[in-house]
Amino acid sequence: MPTRPARGRRTPAPAPLQPAVQLLPRTQVPCSLCGLCCTYVTADIHPPTSVPRASRILWYLYHDGVSVWWDRAATWLVQFETRCRFFGDDRRCEIYARRPHVCRDFDPGECEVNAPDEGLLFHAPAQFLDWLARRRPRLHARLLASGQAPDAALLRAPPAPRKPLPPYLQRFTALRALGTDKVGD
Repeated sequence: MPTRPARGRRTPAPAPLQPAVQLLPRTQVPCSLCGLCCTYVTADIHPPTSVPRASRILWYLYHDGVSVWWDRAATWLVQFETRCRFFGDDRRCEIYARRPHVCRDFDPGECEVNAPDEGLLFHAPAQFLDWLARRRPRLHARLLASGQAPDAALLRAPPAPRKPLPPYLQRFTALRALGTDKVGD
């Protein structure tokens, strides 16, 4: 049986655990060593302020290679992992002199690697639902009550292995060909 401290005396707090990794001051990473921005595309999305919007974020997160970024302010983005076809193995742009406007406007001092601020990146539906339960509990409860989210056990289970799909255009063309005899009926 554990002994109790004498009345009026408190036991000293345990010493804080040392972090497993020592965090060093961040330094700017030059583009020539990085190229992370050339391996995804993003699109603005609505914040999760309603059941349909929260459900849409879950839907994004059900897909492989898709994540959702929140900058801890007003910006919400859906991010698709996909390499630019002109991002060379040497981490250089093969069309740099003729790169698109979006690339020209990109500020390496404000990119996700070098920016001083932090955000949250959700890779899995369970991460988002946990965040929603903590940050917006009423919306979380409404979402669960609506039946638009699987139960937690299913979301936390590893995904079943799946065969790779043929490229989208090949699947689309094959499906359209199935319906050609129905055109004009």
